[in-house]
Amino acid sequence: MGSSEGGGAASWRLGFDIGGTFTDFVLQNASTGAVFVGKALTTPRDPAEGVMRGLGALLEVARVRMSEVEQAVHGTTLGANLVIERKGARTFLVTTRGFRDLLEIQRQFRYNLNDFFLDKHPPLIPRDQIVEVTERMLADGSVHIPLDVAGTRAALAACRDAGAEALAVVLLPRASDSRTSAGGPRPGPPRPRRESDARGRHPRAGG
Repeated sequence: MGSSEGGGAASWRLGFDIGGTFTDFVLQNASTGAVFVGKALTTPRDPAEGVMRGLGALLEVARVRMSEVEQAVHGTTLGANLVIERKGARTFLVTTRGFRDLLEIQRQFRYNLNDFFLDKHPPLIPRDQIVEVTERMLADGSVHIPLDVAGTRAALAACRDAGAEALAVVLLPRASDSRTSAGGPRPGPPRPRRESDARGRHPRAGG
């Protein structure tokens, strides 16, 4: 613990990091540099509970009021842990027809492109949880194949019926659409809006 106590007019900085097991705290006096540290158990059901419990204990030890804390910085590894441990929601992927196998191919994840026997990581979303929809936009933003709205609704319904808890929609990207502004072609929302309209018919599938 630090050696000095919080004063009434002092300015304090707070940093806390929520980890999978513990939440760590650092409280620093901006004027004197005095530092207090603390640690509390992370509460997975609601991480805020562990934060408030640990913060309260640290402020009590340092004799600092929350109103004296002028800056707070928050970090967490919970998102990274979720991916590494594969404990997230049952997620389905909707993508452009013909691109269902991109996660299996993992061309961009091969750290040695010349090693054809490289072991690949299991994809975050297995192939049987990936559905395709008919649509295609070209690099210049023009519509090559219009989005099949009825087919998209059917795909979303299939995701819902298969137990989807979350949904990722990743269609083939385009640089811009065919609409123009004073500055030339610009990105636009026609396709995402149509996808959203279709997803609105199946809110449970949309996560």
